[in-house]
Amino acid sequence: MNLVVQTLVPPGDRVVIEDPTATRLLDMLGNVGTEILPLAYDDEGPLPEMLAALL
Repeated sequence: MNLVVQTLVPPGDRVVIEDPTATRLLDMLGNVGTEILPLAYDDEGPLPEMLAALL
């Protein structure tokens, strides 16, 4: 998984990710130097208004 992140996510890219998420994934993204944008969700999935605000 770490190799996939290093290959597909260039340093400095912004990544929208569900919050909360796996801490291991956050570690891998942080090691690559990404800007992590946490996306809130509820029982039905990601909140569209929160995604719009992040974009």
